[in-house]
Amino acid sequence: MAWTSLLSTEYLNSINCWATLKDLQTVIPYHSDKYQQIILNAATSTFIPPHDLSFCTAFIVAVLFLMVKASRPMTFKYLTIDMIKSAQFSGIIDQTKFKTQDKYGFDSLIFNPNVLTLINGYIDNIRNRLNPTCSYLLICRNGNQLVNFSSVFGRIVFQAIGKYINPTRYRQIIETESATNLSHEEQSILSEDQKHTSRVAKIHYQKLHSQYVAKKGQECMDKLRDKSGTLHSIASINNVTETINNDFIIEKPTKCIDVSKVNQSNIRQKKVPFSSIEDSFLKKGIKKYGFGRWTSILNDNEYKFHSTRKTSTLAVRAKKFAAIP
Repeated sequence: MAWTSLLSTEYLNSINCWATLKDLQTVIPYHSDKYQQIILNAATSTFIPPHDLSFCTAFIVAVLFLMVKASRPMTFKYLTIDMIKSAQFSGIIDQTKFKTQDKYGFDSLIFNPNVLTLINGYIDNIRNRLNPTCSYLLICRNGNQLVNFSSVFGRIVFQAIGKYINPTRYRQIIETESATNLSHEEQSILSEDQKHTSRVAKIHYQKLHSQYVAKKGQECMDKLRDKSGTLHSIASINNVTETINNDFIIEKPTKCIDVSKVNQSNIRQKKVPFSSIEDSFLKKGIKKYGFGRWTSILNDNEYKFHSTRKTSTLAVRAKKFAAIP
């Protein structure tokens, strides 16, 4: 089916919508210095730019997903100040106010002391400056309830690792990695805790299981086969082939082509326009290696350019969108 390829990890990785857990673990450290500086400024200044306040909210959103639970956005959407206060001693919040509560019941959140302290600092130093009009923990610049968690999380992750990861994709990444690092029981618990079983993870599991079955099936067939005669025949064919290749020159007929009659426009490869993702890679490459280092940029495995790209095409493209420092 078409969705099996569209939702495969290989396809998602090719369009820059897949990452490893190791990648995602760099997001909080990447932004932590900026968040800390804003908190320090808030303690000594009466004015903090609105975009800095919004950044702090986005940072807390990332902390909730990456450090508390890879849950559905609605779980964090309805967190209130009173809920945070109730967790000061136990570190646990049993959250039920989301659309799937009838199906899933409680969605328990466990906060370690460091994360709880961080959130309290956000409440005391940042949230009040947004002039809250509701009791929800996370609010917008206008003081109302924050609702666009996916875009907020995706934006702050992209700023850190350059990949497009939303909360749903993040849960899929966790599930697929659990297939090779956790027991079956642990996988089931993790999936239940996240309130999510994804098609991406299902395809990934099927692929791993298929490879396992293929290897075991081959071992079983080897037990059934009388391999001596077959292997001897194959070895004989290979010996003859090797002898021919080493001792004889096989002349292949060639067809003469009058180059002057060839229409060069017909054999010239069709140009493929640069995608926005390739432009992003090119800009990052220039920032990393410097303008003019096209070979280094093109050969960097971190950047995925179209197979037709050459150093010359990168140079032309860079000039077109004024990438010169």
